[in-house]
Amino acid sequence: MTANKRRPNGPQAVHEHLKYRGRPAKVNKDGSLRKVGFMRKGSKASKILRHLLNGGKLTQLDCYPPSKFNTIRLGGIIKDLRDRGYDIKTELISNKSGSKHARYYIENS
Repeated sequence: MTANKRRPNGPQAVHEHLKYRGRPAKVNKDGSLRKVGFMRKGSKASKILRHLLNGGKLTQLDCYPPSKFNTIRLGGIIKDLRDRGYDIKTELISNKSGSKHARYYIENS
């Protein structure tokens, strides 16, 4: 028997409504949602989510390095946040050359 052998985890409680990538979101013993990889404190996704929840708006240009978000995949992070149940709105903006890009925000009601 090896010293690093792990005990199998018991059944994990799941949230009845929120889903992540098509599967129910997992819940900690205290009832809070379990943080999975990209949602850990200080991660790019958590910084973007905090900014949006505080009434901020983001475009891809706002997130390029060396910004505080430091990502070139804003659309992918937005999709993951939507999969977790956040209602993120998209607004298409035209620039001077006529091309369009997206601005993401969360409506505070």
